[in-house]
Amino acid sequence: LLLGKTTPARVAIESIQSALDSAERRCSGRKKPGVLSMVWRDEQYFYAVGPGHFTHDMIVKAGGVNLARVSPQDFWCMEWKDIRRMNPEPDIILLPDYPYPFGATDMDDIFLRLSCKAVLDGRVHLVPGHLLFWPGVRTAEGLELLSNLFHP
Repeated sequence: LLLGKTTPARVAIESIQSALDSAERRCSGRKKPGVLSMVWRDEQYFYAVGPGHFTHDMIVKAGGVNLARVSPQDFWCMEWKDIRRMNPEPDIILLPDYPYPFGATDMDDIFLRLSCKAVLDGRVHLVPGHLLFWPGVRTAEGLELLSNLFHP
């Protein structure tokens, strides 16, 4: 709007609002799944999206419950044992390809090391990180993706 681009801005805003409305209708009256969205990993730790991050809001708006919302920081640093001890355990685990490039090897690690509901139900998903971590015109597509994963 500041740059005189009111039409593209309105289109983006309407698209995001439509995605929000659609997600709300899709999850209305349904159980909200517990979601763990990873953001980074190193040799020992995983980092999950905490309550102060944009992706947390995306999870909530798409009809999920961010299990890392209890973290006092934007990212919750955890080890395998922390994920195993989660109560409630994750219904869904998201592995974005950005900012850390989670891939097939990471998915294999999760299936080998965890036996939580998300793993047993096959609800560990590799997802495009730009839809979850870059707010703006991609927000609508990210909301639709999450809403469809959370409430198929």
